[in-house]
Amino acid sequence: GEGGAPMDFALAYSLSSLLRRRFNVVACFFAFGNRLWVRVSAQVYVTTRDVAALADAIDALRADDAVAHVARLSVTGELGFEVNVPAAHVGALADALLAAQRRLAPAVLGAASAPLPNVTHNRRAKESPNLSDDTVDDALGVLRVDDAASNAPLAVLFNFAVHSTCYGPDNMRFSSDFSGTAANLVEQRVSGEHFVALYFNADAGDVAPAHGMCDAGPAFVGSAKVADAVVKLRAATRVVPNATVAAASVVHDFGRTNLNVTFERFGNCTTGGPLDVCGICRVLGCDDNIELPSSWVTTAPKFTAVRVAAPAGGGAIATMATIPGEALTFVGLELRHDMAGAPAPPGAVFLLGYSQAHMGYFCDAREYAVGGYESQLTMWGIDTSQHVSRGVRDALNALPPLPRSPRVAAVDAA
Repeated sequence: GEGGAPMDFALAYSLSSLLRRRFNVVACFFAFGNRLWVRVSAQVYVTTRDVAALADAIDALRADDAVAHVARLSVTGELGFEVNVPAAHVGALADALLAAQRRLAPAVLGAASAPLPNVTHNRRAKESPNLSDDTVDDALGVLRVDDAASNAPLAVLFNFAVHSTCYGPDNMRFSSDFSGTAANLVEQRVSGEHFVALYFNADAGDVAPAHGMCDAGPAFVGSAKVADAVVKLRAATRVVPNATVAAASVVHDFGRTNLNVTFERFGNCTTGGPLDVCGICRVLGCDDNIELPSSWVTTAPKFTAVRVAAPAGGGAIATMATIPGEALTFVGLELRHDMAGAPAPPGAVFLLGYSQAHMGYFCDAREYAVGGYESQLTMWGIDTSQHVSRGVRDALNALPPLPRSPRVAAVDAA
């Protein structure tokens, strides 16, 4: 260790064993003075059964002054990003998980969706002939959760596509920005002792706050508009007792990446250059596909579908699907169209973007051809969006059939 501080091998071994046993990941721990360095080889997915074990690990960190100050977590397989996580934040996460588990109670659910225009704009409109400033998915989805016994508000989950980029690149501090501010405002405006507002992003790959929506920070104008719409839609949403929740997950293999690196796509160069290399390469079609394996980026993500349904054959209240990255607007709108066209009405549709993995951007073929960094980071070529559509479709098809009403069942039996 640094400065003569001994390395706590016992703590490192116990935490490594815990993670391998409880979370099915391999981790290496190194303690240097007041820092704990952690190398994790896979993502950690926490279930309610894991909460107590996680809390034990956090308590072990808190009990050791030599390593309890700062933890540095490096996650592999997700574009190699690294995040500094203060130990106090990790402890707060464990405390929140435990508090939520202790407060589990029977609930009634309701869901609705409505358009929320004039809050966002398409940030690619200036460079794409396919888009205008208002080419966005403006659907706002709300899942209302109330206490079954007292009808007290417990939670609201809201789903809306927007990049939380109000603070801009000059702010290098952690912040929940636009969407977190909206969630905080919702919690202030809905009375409930333990009420929480949970935000899920959607198909926000090319969507940002519209002009003026980042004004009056930190309580941004756009955040207030979103919060007002969530509170209003929640109040108008009818809750259903004894709703059922079904979930299904599938793994879809995208295969190795196909980055299609060309002068035209990455350098905006179609003619010129030394010996007119850009023009020659445009004619010859020279490119580098750069086929990255799963050791560099997730190539076989999990897609999850969730359906909330009314009892006794009442049909779906809400249908949710995860997207493992940043889907652009056209991709999201196509997914909504496909889900709405299913044989059984899906109820309110929630697209849960940035979920289960982050594999970059997902352009459709039209926007892929236009170019731009979203196209360049669409890493499986011009057909990438088809992989996303198949993953979502397969997850939805894996859901169990909706329960039929007793009357229909009796007719079938007769």
